[in-house]
Amino acid sequence: MCEENTVIMFDSDWNPQNDAQALARAHRIGQTRTVQVYRLVMRATYEKEMFTRASMKLGLEQAIFGNAAEKEEKSSAASRKEIEDLLKHGAYGLFTDDDGRSKQWNADSITDILARSEQKLIESAERNSESAASGPSTFATATFVEEGGSADGVALDDPEFWQKLMPEVAAAEEERRVEAVELMAKMQAAERLALEKQNSKTTFD
Repeated sequence: MCEENTVIMFDSDWNPQNDAQALARAHRIGQTRTVQVYRLVMRATYEKEMFTRASMKLGLEQAIFGNAAEKEEKSSAASRKEIEDLLKHGAYGLFTDDDGRSKQWNADSITDILARSEQKLIESAERNSESAASGPSTFATATFVEEGGSADGVALDDPEFWQKLMPEVAAAEEERRVEAVELMAKMQAAERLALEKQNSKTTFD
């Protein structure tokens, strides 16, 4: 490991500090070469939305606490609401994927993709001086992303998100629910009829 300077991350963690610690291992004492980090994230997936939120969380921590945030271990378990939102993003991307863009992506070489998708973030001199005083910043990165935004459609906060995204599945689920309600009503009616017959027989006796 003393000469390795390339890191490939393909399984991002919900807690951004875990990823930051993994990257820090490549910047160990004795490293003399520039470290290159490649993070592989699939577009329009649960993982992509999770990575975006984790990055925002890490940025907020650095903006407020600086490097002190990296010294504190905090619980970062995802809440039920957060997990539901991530699933919605992944499902929406799955059902609204552009097959033409996917085929073009597969046909292009990795060199072509990186050449047209590179984005370099250059910090100002003032920011560099602040970074030097407070320590290294994980904001100094270059990202590679495929061009093109997600299609407009169902709002993720729509109460009927799943029904609108997957109407066939929602219709089948509603049909099963109606059948279950009808079956329950028939069972309750049969029980009442049996009870009435039993009461009538008891009164007659």
